[in-house]
Amino acid sequence: MTLLLVAVLAAAPMEHLRVELKFTLVHADGKREANASDKVWYFEVPAKRADDKSMNELLHRIFWDQNVAMRQREPGDHAYLSLLSFKTSKVDLAAVKASKGTDPKVYGWLDAQRAVVWEPSAEFIVDDQGRYDNIGGNDYTELLLHRMYERKLIDEAGFVAFFDAYNSAKTPGRMVFDGREKRLKSLTEIRGVATNAPGSGTYRKAVGAKPIASGPIDSAVK
Repeated sequence: MTLLLVAVLAAAPMEHLRVELKFTLVHADGKREANASDKVWYFEVPAKRADDKSMNELLHRIFWDQNVAMRQREPGDHAYLSLLSFKTSKVDLAAVKASKGTDPKVYGWLDAQRAVVWEPSAEFIVDDQGRYDNIGGNDYTELLLHRMYERKLIDEAGFVAFFDAYNSAKTPGRMVFDGREKRLKSLTEIRGVATNAPGSGTYRKAVGAKPIASGPIDSAVK
C-alpha cells in the first residue's frame, strides 16, 4: 500500500450531499424579486462540515464568489443573486451501486449539470479547511465510486463493471480502477482559483469571512 493511499484512507470521512437551493435576484436599490428560483447542487464535504451551519456559510460564500465573477463581467450591473434557503439530503450510494452504471435516473447530478447557467458547475468538492472547487458531472460519478470502494461498499469487480457500462465509449473500467490513486488525487485537488467555466472568476472569499451573506458585493469588486 503506497503512502498516498494510506493518506487517502486516513483522511476525514466525507459526506455526499444533494442540496436544494432557493435564491432570488436583489436589485441595485435593494429590492428583491418576489419569486424565488430553484437549483440543485451536489457536494462532497468532510463530515465535520456537513452540518447546516457550515453549509450555510459555504453556500453563501459560493454565491458571493459567483456574484463577484458576474460583476467583473458586467461592471454596470449592481444586482446580485441572494441565497434564501437550502435543504440537504444524502446521496443514495446504495442506489448508485445498484444502478451498475446503466441507470441515468439515479445520477441526478448529471441533470443538475445540464441546468447550469451562471454557476461554474453543479458539483463541488470541499476540503477540511472549508475551501471549495468545482468538478463536472461525470467526475462526480467517478468520485462517488472511488469513495465507495474505499469504504468497501463496492468491490473491484463491481467498480470495473460499473465503469465499463457507464463509460463504455470512453475510459475502460479497468483503466479507471488501476489509476484510482492518481485519479482520486486529481479529482479532489482544490485549485484555489475558479476555472474558466461559465459564471466563474478568480475571486475566492476567505472561509468564514464576515458577513455570511451572498451580497451586496460592491466592496469586493476592484
